[in-house]
Amino acid sequence: MVIKIICLALCALLLFICYRAKFFAEKVLRIPEPSDTLLFRIKLATLAVSMILFVCVMIFVK
Repeated sequence: MVIKIICLALCALLLFICYRAKFFAEKVLRIPEPSDTLLFRIKLATLAVSMILFVCVMIFVK
């Protein structure tokens, strides 16, 4: 149960990064003017990882 809560919190963090992709690119990755393509790739990657993690947690962790 604890593992499930931690994984779901990680999903929430990844979704927040997806929502704030421009801030993430500028402050964390230190890219001064991120292009729209880069922002799209960050959003897509974080969303994909979050969904895969969520599905794996729901299927395998009981």
